[in-house]
Amino acid sequence: MSDQFDALFTKVRGVQPPAVFAPAEQVRRRGRQRSHRQVLGAGAGVLAVAAVAGILGAGVTGSRPDGVSPPAASASPPAASSLAAASTPARTASPASPSLPLQPRDLGPGNWRRFQAEQIENADRWYWGFWNGMCPEYRSRDFPSLARQDALEMVAYRAPAPSGKGVTSVSQIVERYAAGGGGDNVTDVRAVIDRCGHPGPTPATPIVERFAVVDTGFAGDESLLVRQDQATLPSSPTGGTHVDYIAVVRVGDAVTTVRAYPSDPDRVRALAVRAADRLG
Repeated sequence: MSDQFDALFTKVRGVQPPAVFAPAEQVRRRGRQRSHRQVLGAGAGVLAVAAVAGILGAGVTGSRPDGVSPPAASASPPAASSLAAASTPARTASPASPSLPLQPRDLGPGNWRRFQAEQIENADRWYWGFWNGMCPEYRSRDFPSLARQDALEMVAYRAPAPSGKGVTSVSQIVERYAAGGGGDNVTDVRAVIDRCGHPGPTPATPIVERFAVVDTGFAGDESLLVRQDQATLPSSPTGGTHVDYIAVVRVGDAVTTVRAYPSDPDRVRALAVRAADRLG
């Protein structure tokens, strides 16, 4: 038996994979996006587990990005969303005005429940910083508004889909910037899309994500609707395409990023308008 195993491993030793593996950050981002789609769960049982986890998580406290400890948990969860993880590198921050993120009544019909969603996973604490490690031209220093970010909040909801199969979800990020930094950040969003939003397919990137601003001026002081097209190379074992829409809205020096799955552009725009009203 040992001789048979030796012969088998001799044959496969040095064999190259059928396709080059995608960068780690791209794989993580793909996983986070899938977690918002209907593959999150097949029914209400998944939501029940999430609801229990949310109740248990309400008693966990941590440090705010601006270094101020949050108030102690009470029997009723606070209206504000969960903050970025305490392990995220903190910048020097000034006091920020409280924000009010989207609430279940803003989301339309459905049994909406909060859940934890990994919306940001990069040192820049910026949704659009995911190109760090994926776009060779990305440099944090080229987007000066990032150094002026004072606070970061995130919230996500999900509910059984109207069809009764799978789930629907909404997620929101709220960033607050020092005086004048909100407008600069929207400029930086446009700049990073121009720089990194149109990559060509290569064997090293079997998952290709392209971004384009397709609408403006529909909410708040300034707003962008960004279309995201995802495609995989034919040689990839997970071939296919998918289209998402992302709204970026500025109200003063607050900038919010809103997504929804399934990702219909009209729905995302409507949610962005409600988000702007709450930040106003």
